[in-house]
Amino acid sequence: MKNFFVLVSIWIIAIACEKISDDHVPAYLKGNGVFILNEGNFTWGNGSLSFYDFESGNIQNGIFENRNQTHDIAC
Repeated sequence: MKNFFVLVSIWIIAIACEKISDDHVPAYLKGNGVFILNEGNFTWGNGSLSFYDFESGNIQNGIFENRNQTHDIAC
């Protein structure tokens, strides 16, 4: 029974991974930069995650929302 749970866990992890093609790799996965955590207003739940790329000087805002296709998370 223990081996069954181990095999099922490995199978779930294996199918949960997705390969990203080189054509559509976001800058925060290949760039040289820093993540910026914007904490938002107190108790409003409007924090966000940004990435600043040192090489290009670009800032990508809303990384979490874009990656997870979500804009409003109620706690």
